[in-house]
Amino acid sequence: MVMNYLNRHEFFHRLLYGFSKKWLGGYNLNEAVHYAKMVNLDGMFTIINYLGEEITELEQVERNFCEYLSLLTHMNYRNIYGSISIKPTQFGVDVNYDLCLKMIRKLVEIAFQFNYFVWLDMESFLHVDNTLSIYLDIFRYNTNVGVAIQANLIRSRIDLFHLIEYDSNIRLVKGAYHNTRKVAYQSKKEIRTNFLNLMDILFTENHNAILAIATHDTHIIRYALTKCEKYPETINNVEFQFLKGVKCALKKQLLDNNYQVCEYIPYGRSWLPFVLRRLKERKREIIFLTASMIR
Repeated sequence: MVMNYLNRHEFFHRLLYGFSKKWLGGYNLNEAVHYAKMVNLDGMFTIINYLGEEITELEQVERNFCEYLSLLTHMNYRNIYGSISIKPTQFGVDVNYDLCLKMIRKLVEIAFQFNYFVWLDMESFLHVDNTLSIYLDIFRYNTNVGVAIQANLIRSRIDLFHLIEYDSNIRLVKGAYHNTRKVAYQSKKEIRTNFLNLMDILFTENHNAILAIATHDTHIIRYALTKCEKYPETINNVEFQFLKGVKCALKKQLLDNNYQVCEYIPYGRSWLPFVLRRLKERKREIIFLTASMIR
């Protein structure tokens, strides 16, 4: 019985990974960098993320830091055009804030030397204050870093106005983490409306910084394009960011119209939390996956 359970577990794991490969850059940095090179050849920039989160062991924090150093080195060697994306919990922010800040600051400095930009991902509501604090601490001395703001969080409007005071580089996302109704909008309509409102603020108040519009929502993207036309001085600072393997035709359309397009490439063996969040966003994918398991 135990063996049957293990066999089923392994089968499900393999099936889920095979199904999810369209979103993933591979198990290791060589696979991710190889794919990133192909993305560059298609005219897009890349954002490479080594998967992993909620790290509490300092040895794993050190390994994550070394992994990103290797990633930057390989990207530089292969002449990859793009950036990296990191999570504060990958660097033990919940265990040792000062060590986390020190490591991320050092990583941003090294990335700057290689001419690569660094994005700070935003995680659950519990990590927002620490993430923004780390971002602003680094940004005051090195502007080669940006931070994600989640449209599903009620507090994001206030956070955004605070960040704009410093001409911060912002990646605007809907937000994939589950949060309670007390702190987050729950309906798709509410989240989309807040996304549009936050984007309005950025287009009118934050002209001198990078604005990354990270969504697959075509309604939001069309609205963003009207804003680009209205504020042509922002065009060189606007990026449209997509997951690997999603909205390929739209990416090409934006490229053909001379907009800057970036593809987000996650990689590594800690892929399951990332994939489960993607599946939550895409219920049709869950139905397809379930059907394929029972056939």
